[in-house]
Amino acid sequence: MKRLIKVAVALMIGGVLATGCPAGKRNRPRETKMLTFDKVSAETAKMALGRSHTCVLKDGDVYCIGKDKAGQLGFSDYVSPTAKGPVRQKNFGKLIPVFKPTGVSGYMGVAAGGVHTTVLSKEEHVYNFGEGKKYQVPPAMKQTPAGEQQEATKAVNFEPQRLIAPAQGERRYQAVIGTGRDYSIAQDRDGRAVLWGQIKYLKLQEPGFKGKKLLTVPTIFTDNKKDVFFKPGSLTASWAGFCGILSRATDKINAGKAVCVGNNKHGQFGENTLDGVLTAIPIENVEIIRTGGYQLSKAMLRLRKGDDAHTLVITNRHELFAAGSAGEGQLFLTPPSSTMGSLKGVKDIKTFTPVTFGKEKDLKFIGAALTAEGSFVLTNDGQLYFAGLSESGEAADGDPEKHSIIVKKGKALKPIFVWDGDEKVVKAWKGISASFEHACAEADDGKFYTWGANTFGETNRMARLGPDIIFPFPVEFSIDGNPQKLKPHNYAAAAKKAKKEAAKTEEKK
Repeated sequence: MKRLIKVAVALMIGGVLATGCPAGKRNRPRETKMLTFDKVSAETAKMALGRSHTCVLKDGDVYCIGKDKAGQLGFSDYVSPTAKGPVRQKNFGKLIPVFKPTGVSGYMGVAAGGVHTTVLSKEEHVYNFGEGKKYQVPPAMKQTPAGEQQEATKAVNFEPQRLIAPAQGERRYQAVIGTGRDYSIAQDRDGRAVLWGQIKYLKLQEPGFKGKKLLTVPTIFTDNKKDVFFKPGSLTASWAGFCGILSRATDKINAGKAVCVGNNKHGQFGENTLDGVLTAIPIENVEIIRTGGYQLSKAMLRLRKGDDAHTLVITNRHELFAAGSAGEGQLFLTPPSSTMGSLKGVKDIKTFTPVTFGKEKDLKFIGAALTAEGSFVLTNDGQLYFAGLSESGEAADGDPEKHSIIVKKGKALKPIFVWDGDEKVVKAWKGISASFEHACAEADDGKFYTWGANTFGETNRMARLGPDIIFPFPVEFSIDGNPQKLKPHNYAAAAKKAKKEAAKTEEKK
């Protein structure tokens, strides 16, 4: 254990001193691999990040880490020597496998919300666990002594609950997608979006949804009372809106168009989009949509503005477009008066604007993920870049202080790297997922790396509760479910100490 902590400290110090390391063999980057769009899409689907927990999919199992008070980590079916049967997960410090209910042979999809998690079984059934007060985990039905059916409502669900829609018969699903704080979306076999939970922030204007705050049973999203069919795997959701790519034409919009619906206060879905109305994004041949931001969340930790929102779009030509809030540089766009500090007074960008990185105009984008006020983009050479506010180490640059990463014209962004001991290693990243203040990425070595906010241990196995992790650190998987008694390590203090020592060394020179 002492050796592990020493290694972690070495990694931390190395990350902080990154900019001062001389060029040489130790800094020589590894050869990166060219990645294809389809492969990256599949790898990205393996990771799901909620407000205070992280889940990953590996070999048919879903593993989670972080806060579990509401049951959002699920049960572990790996029995500890002192327990009989499945045990409630606590902050074990390692990714723990989620319990499989009877009839589930394995999982093939995972999504995470504020305090709940949604998984897709190989049998094409959807299961939910976590808090259910707002029907984000729809209640199961139980039979009363009189033979009547009633809801078995639970505020906390540690065991995955099967999603059943009354009067809809047996429904099969092909995907579960990123969720809002208190709602979820699954895509059925035909491509329709099925919603449940709290939807008041979506401001849906359809007759069947208008004015509704909760969907107590899974409900198919419609437009003009007609079903809407989306391209498989194209759906993406945030706290107050969701987007997708149509696989069939509607009365208003042609097939193949990227569309969004929800709260559009910051123009994140385009300047002509009305709140709660399905509207096409004015960009042709869209392949990836990522929408995020705080989106009217009122219970966020360290809440600053309360309603920031932004969207990134990637076309099938691997071009990048951005719209929405831009005050912290999260759209990779540089207004003429920008500085290296926060972009004070910058208004929202309500038209989707093409993005290029200075001299590197030939970059091809194949993936994206969004934090509350930041953005990650993945290029086809496996490099990962970040722009926006780094308050909890989201920029993965070894700096524990709050600061903004802003693209300056003519200057290239620095790719996110990993420190192996005191050696700078450039990875070929295979996929990226992010939440409000933390991120998770899969590298070409098959390992999952996490960084950012660590208030509940959601990003790192070494620091069980805070402080933030300010450089990518590999997470491990539990094989027995036993709690890990790890000594919390103060990474922020170590970083400050390392910076002071580096400054003293520079002065002596």
